[in-house]
Amino acid sequence: MGDSQEKTSAIRLSESEHGSLDFLVHPEDDDLFVRTGKQVIASCRLGIGFEAWLSDFTDLLADVHKWAGERSVKIQSCYCVPQSDRIVYFFATKPSQFDFDLAEELADLNIRLMNNYNVGAVELRQIPANEVERFIDLESSRAIYDNTRREHPTAHPTVDP
Repeated sequence: MGDSQEKTSAIRLSESEHGSLDFLVHPEDDDLFVRTGKQVIASCRLGIGFEAWLSDFTDLLADVHKWAGERSVKIQSCYCVPQSDRIVYFFATKPSQFDFDLAEELADLNIRLMNNYNVGAVELRQIPANEVERFIDLESSRAIYDNTRREHPTAHPTVDP
């Protein structure tokens, strides 16, 4: 529709009536897409679903950042690493040995995250800070919390602490 044309009323796409019909989609870049009514509806659902997931994921990152910051005596950094069907958060601890109290807190956090955020499977792991590179690839992971570089904890740019 050009700018000089008046806007017409919306076209209703009903899955039961138009699901098997082909629709020609013509964006401004002159690509052409042919999709069935069912495919158009599925794309809309996926877009809405992704927006909701992204919102929850952003909130989850902020929650993890805050939680780690509240435990800055024990936690040096936290990294987010997508792995196949789940997102794994690695909490690098300051002491080199395993912290059993922190493990219990991480278990409680994991339950809370799974109950409060609809982002799929979440896994939390405790790793020694002096061996972070043995467990994760720092190039492909994202720092959610890191109090080693500055006086105050920092976060990945997508996290609004």
